[in-house]
Amino acid sequence: MAVRMFHTPLGWMAAAVRDGELAAVILPAGDPDSVRAALAAQGLAETTNGGSALLDRLEADLARYFAGRAVDFADYPVDLTRLSPFQRAALGAVRRLPAGEVRSYAWVAAQAGNVRACRAAGQAMHANPAPLVIPCHRVVASDGALTGFGGGVALKRALLAHEGVRLDGERVVLAWGNRPERPSERPSCDC
Repeated sequence: MAVRMFHTPLGWMAAAVRDGELAAVILPAGDPDSVRAALAAQGLAETTNGGSALLDRLEADLARYFAGRAVDFADYPVDLTRLSPFQRAALGAVRRLPAGEVRSYAWVAAQAGNVRACRAAGQAMHANPAPLVIPCHRVVASDGALTGFGGGVALKRALLAHEGVRLDGERVVLAWGNRPERPSERPSCDC
């Protein structure tokens, strides 16, 4: 296992690679000790050099992302073996969301095969081992509310604003380019 911490404009982050796949991405925090605590909570520890071509690539891509350049994380290998089939399907749908677009938990549930499983879709986002790489921050409530995010609503707001999503406080300003779902994709539940 290779684990590395690095600094971004939003704070310190870390990532872990096991058997050639991302095993964990720790969201930005204000100080290295917070990131170390998050690593320890997952049973991980920072390694001295954290040598891994995948970590080198991730660090470079995150630097490009935070510099405002387009980055496609879709081909990063992520270890999802500990997740249920529904959770893997939900994260697979979210993985294809481009920067600057949002979708609702209801949309995610429908894409994962169960239109009524909005809460389960939320739990799948919570179980995401590689946030930012699998952009669960792009999932919001059907009314645009910025609900639920492992890094907190303030970080979710900052990431969405960085990607050009229009916000009004704790809500996405719903417009054609960033609606939680297109009219033809509206599921029957409201979450």
